[in-house]
Amino acid sequence: MEILKKLFALINRIEGYFRITQNGYAEHFIIGALIAGLIAFLYFDKTKNALKSVVLGITTAFFVGLIKEYVDPLVGGDKDKMDLIFTILGSFSGVILFFLFSIIKKRYKG
Repeated sequence: MEILKKLFALINRIEGYFRITQNGYAEHFIIGALIAGLIAFLYFDKTKNALKSVVLGITTAFFVGLIKEYVDPLVGGDKDKMDLIFTILGSFSGVILFFLFSIIKKRYKG
């Protein structure tokens, strides 16, 4: 149990370094976009299946946001459904950026 307390304290301290806005919505949006875009890119790179890549990217960002909302009260934060909503909105932006970069890459590649 002591290890969990130390882990949660470390997470709380790290989160404080990355907080830019007061409510944290922008951070959730950015992290959602990064997670979904990266997962979609990595999965697409292996499978070349765009639809599965998008679904996997958005789903992964959703579950990461959901887990964070359950961890928040354990590290002294509050559950806020708007955090999850901004994470999901960011994930949609992330997969759109993934598609834009894929199109640009194809256009310049050949």
